[in-house]
Amino acid sequence: MTEDAGSRGRRLSGTRFKSLLIPFFYWLIRHTPVSVALLPVRLIVGVMGMLYVWRNNPLRLSCEYICHIAANAGYQHDPAQIYRQYLANVRAIAENYFQLYRYGIDSVADRVEIPAEDGARIHALRDAHGGLIITASHNLASAFSALKMNRVFPVLLVARNPSTIARTRAALDIFDRMEVKILMVRGGNPFELSRAMFAGLKDGKVICATLDNIDHSEQAVAA
Repeated sequence: MTEDAGSRGRRLSGTRFKSLLIPFFYWLIRHTPVSVALLPVRLIVGVMGMLYVWRNNPLRLSCEYICHIAANAGYQHDPAQIYRQYLANVRAIAENYFQLYRYGIDSVADRVEIPAEDGARIHALRDAHGGLIITASHNLASAFSALKMNRVFPVLLVARNPSTIARTRAALDIFDRMEVKILMVRGGNPFELSRAMFAGLKDGKVICATLDNIDHSEQAVAA
């Protein structure tokens, strides 16, 4: 995103932050009431809300870059509004994961909406072409949406597994509770990955692949 916006600044990366926060939050949702489990998230969201006034805030800069890219395509957005909505979404998705873990899939399934016509279109595309691959951004919110997608059409989620064992264990447990089959691919054999994906397509599943970055290298493949 920073590259497409013409920025030379540091990219917003929360890898180290997530390596600490996610295992801690995972422990909290298993062992503490909601008021305690969500306290760190609410605290972080509150602090980040106040930090919007900091011009070099990486999250604020990212929101500004998004608006810059959108403006080039003829769309106008307010960076402050996007910033506030992002923080609200972080708080909401944390609540969703708590509900999922404590009360099961039925307690959160209706929090994600997929219009009937979109579900019908996915089925039609899969049937017409013998298979379908959907790409989505790699983040906690898009991962959670796989729960509802899998209820509308059979899904095989393809994602790069987290960088630490603790985060990987948490992710596998959460996806198991979502009843979503996931194929983790960090450091895997490309041949084995291809075989697993083709097997999923043969079984009638819709492949949902999450993407992190835009590959501008010589090895990049353009669709």
